[in-house]
Amino acid sequence: MTEPVQTLPGPTSDLPAPESSAVVPAPSSLLPLRLKETRSIDDCKKVRIGPNTSIGAEQFGHMKWTDAKKAAKDLLVAVFGRATLATHCYTGKRSNAFKDKEAKPQLEAQKVSDIISYIKNKFNIEASIIKKAISQKCADECKMSKRRHNDYV
Repeated sequence: MTEPVQTLPGPTSDLPAPESSAVVPAPSSLLPLRLKETRSIDDCKKVRIGPNTSIGAEQFGHMKWTDAKKAAKDLLVAVFGRATLATHCYTGKRSNAFKDKEAKPQLEAQKVSDIISYIKNKFNIEASIIKKAISQKCADECKMSKRRHNDYV
């Protein structure tokens, strides 16, 4: 007694059925290819924050736009990533509170400027509020990075 051949939806169902009576598994080479095509299409959808900065449309859609500070911090994570924020600062200067520590490198000024301009225009607030939020986010990410590192050591 022969078992029916399982056909797959999509382009593979147009292929002739194999001559053997065994169930044909899905070709593994087709699935990752389809996923890669989907990802590359989604990656092309970008939202321009400024002349030097853009982020993925999906990331932009997950932002919390209720508060200017929160939106600025979300944009920072989307543009720079948590690791960069933990190791950099807004000014690139040595802290007055920690004069014995070496200064962290400055975040890329053009991208920071784009974020400040975007948030300033969207929420109609002063740039100083956004700059303070940027400094706070860098400090918070540094603290969180240290905690994560200490948890695994």
